Amino acid sequence: MTGSKQIKRLSFDGETGSLLVEIYGPGRKVYRLDSWEAGLRLHGDTGSGPVNLVLFLSKLRLGETDVQALDAFASSIPEEVVRLALSFPHAQLQMLQLLRGGGESALELARDIPVLVWLLASAVLGKGVGLSAAISLTRGKRLEIVRAVYPEGATGHLKLIKRMWAPEYTAEVLRAAYWVLRNETAQRHLRHCSLVVLPLLAEIANAPDLLAFPVILREVSDELGSRYRLKAARAMCETCLRLGEEGGVSNVGHILRNCKSLEEVTSLSNRWHLRYNRKLIEETATLNREKEAVADFGQVMRAEMRRRAQLQRERVAAMAIRRRERAKNTRAAMQFGFPIPPIPGNEYIVPITTYAKLVREGETMHNCVATYVNKVANGDSYIYQVFYPQRCTLEILLDSGCSVGEMKAPANKAPSKAAKAYVKKWLRLNGYPQ
Repeated sequence: MTGSKQIKRLSFDGETGSLLVEIYGPGRKVYRLDSWEAGLRLHGDTGSGPVNLVLFLSKLRLGETDVQALDAFASSIPEEVVRLALSFPHAQLQMLQLLRGGGESALELARDIPVLVWLLASAVLGKGVGLSAAISLTRGKRLEIVRAVYPEGATGHLKLIKRMWAPEYTAEVLRAAYWVLRNETAQRHLRHCSLVVLPLLAEIANAPDLLAFPVILREVSDELGSRYRLKAARAMCETCLRLGEEGGVSNVGHILRNCKSLEEVTSLSNRWHLRYNRKLIEETATLNREKEAVADFGQVMRAEMRRRAQLQRERVAAMAIRRRERAKNTRAAMQFGFPIPPIPGNEYIVPITTYAKLVREGETMHNCVATYVNKVANGDSYIYQVFYPQRCTLEILLDSGCSVGEMKAPANKAPSKAAKAYVKKWLRLNGYPQ
C-alpha cells in the first residue's frame, strides 16, 4: 500500500474469485479486487483515495497465508501481463486495469511503448483521467494518450516517450518523465538520443543545459550507465565551465561540446586547473610585491586579525547565549508541553502537543522536526501530523494568522498534490484561506 495505509490481512474468496484486502489507516476499510476474468475491478469505499496494491513485490512482506491468497489471485492474470507489470511498482493496479480493459490493443501498446501505458495509468491513479476514458484511449491514437497525460503534448513528445526507459518504473522515475515532458531545453537536447534512461535524468533535473554536452548525453542514454559516472561527468563539466569563465575562455561551451567522453572532459579539466593555478601564482606574486611597497602593511594586517578575532569571540558568545536559551525553552517544553494548538485537528490532521511526540515524529518520518521545539515553544509555529491522503509532517506558521510553513513526506520528500489540497481545505474550513 502507499501512504500511511498498510496491508493488514489478505484472503481469497473462492466463490467470487476475488481478493479481499483489509487495510487500516485513518479508518478501517475492506476492498475487493475481482479476478482477471471478472474484469479486475475494484469494489469498496474508495473515498479515502485509490488503492495501489503492489501485487507481486509485496510478497516479501507478507505471511505464508497471505502469500497463498496473493498467489491465488495473481494466478488468474495471464503470464504475459504479469511479466509486463513486474517492472511497474508504481500505479501497478491501474496498469493491470488498463491492460485488462483495453484487451489486445492495450497489450500491443504495452509491448511497443510501455512507458506510455504507465503514464496513462499514473494519470488514472492521480485522478487526472477516468479509468473508462483511459481504457478507451488505449484503443485509439497514441498521440491522444500523450495529450491526455500532458495537454501540451505533440508528436515530438510521443517520439521522446518511445525512447524512454527505466529498469523499474517508480514514483521517482515518473517525476523524471514529467520533467522531460515539461522542459523544452531537455527535449531539445534529448531528441537525438536513441535511448533516454529516466532514473539518471534526476541527477541533472536542476541543470538541463548540461544536456547540451555529449559526455552527459552519452551517460543518460546508456542503459548500463551509472549515477556515479553521471555525477562525475556533471562535476567535471561544471568545473570546466567555472574555470573557463574565470580564465577568460570565450568559447567554453564549444570546447566542451567537442569532448565526447568523460576521459576527455577530465583531461580538459586538468589542463585548465594548471592554467588557473599559474594565473593564481602570478596574482600572488603581484600581491607580494604590493605588500613590500606598503611599509605598514604588516601592522594593518595584524590589526585586521585582532578585529576578526574579536568578532569571532563575540559570535561565539552570542551562540552560547542562544544555545542556553534554546536549552531553557526545550526543558520548559519537555516539562509543561506545548501551547494550545492554534487550529484544532481532525481525524486525519493531529497536532503534536508534547516534546516527546515531536521527537517520535522526527524519528518516524526521518526528518529534523524535533529541532523545531524552540519555534513551537515560542509560539512562532506549530507542528501537526497528517495521515491522509499521504503521511506528512506539517508546520503551521503563526506570525501573521495561520499559514503553511513546511510540509514534508517521509525522508523530507515533497508531498503529493492531493495532500497539499487537503491541508488547504482544512485551513479554509477553520477560517484561514490560503
